[in-house]
Amino acid sequence: ATLEVNGAGGLTSILARFPGRVEVSWPVVDLRALAYPDRSFGLVGHSDTLEHVDPNGGGFKGALRECYRVLRPGGALCFTVPTLVGKLTRATEGRPPTYHEPSPTPDAGLRVHTEFGADVWGYCLEVGFKRVEFTCIEWPAGLAITARR
Repeated sequence: ATLEVNGAGGLTSILARFPGRVEVSWPVVDLRALAYPDRSFGLVGHSDTLEHVDPNGGGFKGALRECYRVLRPGGALCFTVPTLVGKLTRATEGRPPTYHEPSPTPDAGLRVHTEFGADVWGYCLEVGFKRVEFTCIEWPAGLAITARR
């Protein structure tokens, strides 16, 4: 079974063919509190979502932990986040808020809470993943990350 959070562009049509696929939308579904049993999925995917997870309630690390929890042993989390190559991850708190388009109102859920840097892979290891791989779609911003349980 596959869990897809927020459609991932052209990948969505491919994942739609997988048996047992579940598609949900964030922020309707809270990535920090997924309503699925442990080890439910062989694949979890989300695209450009983690940077928007509110730091309260565990923040993006809580979301990564939840993805790990719902993955079966040997399963993979595949995701993208905007990555600032040559910089380290940093919170945006205390700075003027930024939003990803389209954001008709500040409540639209698209506020950026975290700017990910070259150390993004370390957070995957920190929550329990055993291996992290990068696939370059378009350098430098288009990096896909695969974290294996």
